[in-house]
This record gives sequence, structure tokens and C-alpha cells, in this order.
Amino acid sequence: MKKSEFYANARNDLDGPLHGVTVVEATTTWAGPMAGCVLADFGARVIKVEHPAGEVIRRLPPIIPDSNLTVDIFAELGLPAVRVNTYAEVIQEEHLSSRDMMLPTKLADGKTVPIVGPAAKFSRTPTTIRKPAPALGENNAEVLGALGVDQAELMRLKAEGVV
Repeated sequence: MKKSEFYANARNDLDGPLHGVTVVEATTTWAGPMAGCVLADFGARVIKVEHPAGEVIRRLPPIIPDSNLTVDIFAELGLPAVRVNTYAEVIQEEHLSSRDMMLPTKLADGKTVPIVGPAAKFSRTPTTIRKPAPALGENNAEVLGALGVDQAELMRLKAEGVV
């Protein structure tokens, strides 16, 4: 099925049931960010908080440097083993491309990079990345304010280099 056919009857004229709800999503790897995407699809405003170095899964090196050799050794021992793709290899997979999983997203610095999009695809509610992640510290005042940090405390934290 073509993407245009999949979304042919999609509605975008209604707010989702979570419209007006703000979610601070500060999780890593898969389940948490996916939950943030689903909440956003239902209309919530999701603020993603990441480590300054980015999502942890993008920073993990392959566990075994030469995994092909390891698989061969296991096979010789009669042990079942498969090679696990790296993140860079996974994002090149045709299946991900056909499901629009890697969405080109413009960042605050103007660069366009592939960002993992929502895995769930709804026929009547297309899922997208509505805006890029904020620049480092861009939403500090808003997020900390939502957590009860007042302006004076925020200024103190800035002065001490905490934020």
C-alpha cells in the first residue's frame, strides 16, 4: 500500500484527546520515546529532554568489534548466533525506509538529520515529528518552571553553571 493510500481518510481537523496536556519526556532508548510519540499523536504537547550528548542508543558502539568473526566461532561450536546490526546499519534498512521510520528533521542549527519517527502508523491520524528537538538548554526555563523552579532559583542555577 502506498503512503498516500494509507492516509487517504486521515483526519487532521480535530484536536486529540490529550490536547492541552504537556508531557515532559526524559526517557531513553525505545519504550519511553515511543510512549512520548504516542502521547503526542493523541494531542499532548511533548517536551523531550535529552542528555547533552543525545539519545543514549545513538552513542552505543557495537558490543563486539568483529561480530561476523564471533558468529563464525559460535557456528563452529554448534551454537546458534546471529549478527546484530549497528544503529548506522539499521537506519539503512529498506523496511525502515518503506515505513517512514527515519524522518529527515531540521535541527535548531539548520542541519537536517534522520530522526526515528513513530513506529505506530494510524490510518486516520498520520504520525509525524512536528518540530525538531530544541537546542541545548533552549527550554530550561519552561521545563524547570513546570517543575516548580521559580525565576530566582533558575537565575542561581544559571550563575552556578548548572543549567
